[in-house]
Amino acid sequence: IQSRNHFVYRKFDTAIWRLLGVRYVIGDIEQVPPSNESFRVDAISHILEVMNPNVGDYSPVSVVVPARGENPLDLVARYRSSLETVVILQRGISRTLVPATESTLRLIDGDLRFTASSPSNSIIVLPLEFSNCLSVVVHQGDTPKLMRADFALTGIEFHGSIDVTLTFRTGLFFNPSCRLQDLREFRQLMTANTAGR
Repeated sequence: IQSRNHFVYRKFDTAIWRLLGVRYVIGDIEQVPPSNESFRVDAISHILEVMNPNVGDYSPVSVVVPARGENPLDLVARYRSSLETVVILQRGISRTLVPATESTLRLIDGDLRFTASSPSNSIIVLPLEFSNCLSVVVHQGDTPKLMRADFALTGIEFHGSIDVTLTFRTGLFFNPSCRLQDLREFRQLMTANTAGR
């Protein structure tokens, strides 16, 4: 985290960085533990490399739903070591999940092209902030379902093989209220966050 012209680490947590898709961190390496299987440190250039970040390939098979008034951030922290296989959702799903066999995420002209395959039903957690302004253009397969996952990220639920483009569009004449809906949802989540502490 940058504070004016210097970096301040509030908490060093490679599991959360990996979930968010962070690959490199530049900062005061003296505050970082020695290299291990989760990250590598280059003390000369002050670059920390996070190993195996989420690049759109986290495919959890277990769903955890916060109880009424339970802080979803506490759940993310509780399951931080298994976020590749566990996802925190706002509501449960009826289908059994299996790991996706393939997934790729590419940035093309400001949009995200996402392809994935599954032998059944799967969820992929994308390193992308969830928003009601997101929409899906389907090139192949059934229309997937977008959902809030792990408090702030985008989960995409699908069956079989899909090839889609995720777009973020909002404006005065196109989907003008989606950011207000995001704000309402975030306030509800923060209310649960405050109540859970």
